[in-house]
Amino acid sequence: MTNYKEILRLYYGGYSQRAIASSLGCSRDAVSLCIERAKEKHLKLPVPENVTNEELGQLLYTSTRGLRNPEYLLPDFEKVVVELKKPHVTNGLLWMEYLFQCKSMGLKPYSVSQFNSLLREYSQRMNISLGQDHHPGEVLELDWSGSSILLSNRVTDETVGCHLLVAAFPFSGYFYAEAFPDERIHSWIAGVVHALTFFDGVP
Repeated sequence: MTNYKEILRLYYGGYSQRAIASSLGCSRDAVSLCIERAKEKHLKLPVPENVTNEELGQLLYTSTRGLRNPEYLLPDFEKVVVELKKPHVTNGLLWMEYLFQCKSMGLKPYSVSQFNSLLREYSQRMNISLGQDHHPGEVLELDWSGSSILLSNRVTDETVGCHLLVAAFPFSGYFYAEAFPDERIHSWIAGVVHALTFFDGVP
């Protein structure tokens, strides 16, 4: 289990996230997420000695942001992580299996982007590295980048909020990015078409 108390103690002591991760033998993502949650909770540092690491973990990762709509089926990420270690198993394949499971249980599924986002959060919380084997040109990963970005008009100084669509070949890291005013389906389709045109081919 991630040592949340020690992460926050070192962070309070002025150590960088890189140094903390190296010292504790955990990922920088796990350190970053722990600190982010502590700030969201307005947690006063240093953490009192009588608070156990398990109690601190519950405090950090049990929040209104973490509560899920009971109409939606939360994926079994422990099982997902095990499956991802098998050859030729991808996030997309597991999401499709998840869709069938939701249908059989009469529950709503999370979208593929939400599924991947929840999986990343689970992996960071459990300090799990998800390594996958990729082959040249076999897979093109596409998604909205998450947070919106701001673009400025140099002539009028007007600032416009935009959403960034990113497409990348995971083997080479070759990628394409384009800003759109929204994340609606017409923007998604346009972005995919533009990305494939830019790559001059398809996976």
